Amino acid sequence: MNLNLLRSLLFVPATRPERIEKALGSGADSVCVDLEDAVPADAKASARRVLADLKAEDSEVPLMVRMNAPGTIEGVRDLLAFSECRSLPDAILIPKVESPGEVSVVASVLAPSPPLIAILESAAGVICADQIARHEQVRALLFGSADYCRDTGASMTWDALLSARSRMLEAARAARIQAFDGVWPDVHDDSGVLDETIRIRALGFSARAAIHPRQIPMIHQGFRPAKDEVERARRVVKAFEEGGGAAMLVDGMMVDTPLYESALATIRSAEV
Repeated sequence: MNLNLLRSLLFVPATRPERIEKALGSGADSVCVDLEDAVPADAKASARRVLADLKAEDSEVPLMVRMNAPGTIEGVRDLLAFSECRSLPDAILIPKVESPGEVSVVASVLAPSPPLIAILESAAGVICADQIARHEQVRALLFGSADYCRDTGASMTWDALLSARSRMLEAARAARIQAFDGVWPDVHDDSGVLDETIRIRALGFSARAAIHPRQIPMIHQGFRPAKDEVERARRVVKAFEEGGGAAMLVDGMMVDTPLYESALATIRSAEV
């Protein structure tokens, strides 16, 4: 599975297995079956049973699982259930990660493990983002904004979360892995999820989580560059390549190799 191509991760409670097939056909780039927050304590055991039949061989949409935190008894039970499965999911999301050691526990139990996505949901997790991102099994960081707000007392607003988002993003990019953002909690607020997705794309995030299929078109639109941005990127690429890679002015702006490569990335993202 190529995490670089993802824009959306649609979460589905493991207690509602009938929704998995619908989610796979929703247009989401990936589907994440949730064993953690979406499952009440008295339903964890029954939710875990879906793992045995999770692999959708006839679907091209990656199937992921969010396990319970590995330091909890439910997380240990999840790892045991994974170890008994005929096939593992395409990726595993590890919640509430605050140190690379927690990732190592999952990786060692499931070795060889599928790609691991570490969810940072606390001040301690964000502070340790650099070390977590550099763990050899971690392929992406995901910002758990709601839990982060609960841990820090921050409000769930753009300005309040900008510092944590930026720190996590920089850690992920420095480690050459992907950075994913969390959910927009209001499933009926199309303009809210769209506007925030445009902002997180501008920061450098490549995907975000969703809690309802109706959010998927807005998320994909938010990650799609504007028409004038794509047109300018094409002018930059054309001029730079025709000029043999020499720095030059395009639309009054100096263009060199970094801006050329950014223009190529803009064109690729418009084609998804």
